[in-house]
Amino acid sequence: MTAFALVCSAAVLLPVPAPALRRVRPGAMLQRTSPVMVEGLVDRPIRYAVLVDAENTQHSRMELVMEELAKYGTTSIRFVYGDFTKQSLRAWRSIALDLSFRSVNAFSFTSGKGSSDAAMIIDAMDILHTNEAVDGFVLVSSDSDF
Repeated sequence: MTAFALVCSAAVLLPVPAPALRRVRPGAMLQRTSPVMVEGLVDRPIRYAVLVDAENTQHSRMELVMEELAKYGTTSIRFVYGDFTKQSLRAWRSIALDLSFRSVNAFSFTSGKGSSDAAMIIDAMDILHTNEAVDGFVLVSSDSDF
């Protein structure tokens, strides 16, 4: 992997190449007008895997998040995680379709505690070790578990 991404609130998503995973306070802004390029590769934008925790992210902000991400590179993988049998996540159905996200249903087996965090971690590790079409990760969540 040549790049990592920032983990931050769903209100602000600012992916950048970095030697290690970093946290940025919500509301922080980075100034960049062109996609980030990966050094040593054929001048192409960084390809990100976008993993969204639907249980801890506002669906109404995802279009803005994806617009911001487009400034820094492209997205080769888009997953959204949550227990989509819950009424509170019903609005994610149309957002996932509109923004070409693959919905990953992570059932909540304990009241008040979701399992989407664990599903995101497992998929991120799988992508990290098996997918060469990804240069970095964007984790979208307002959950403090990360």
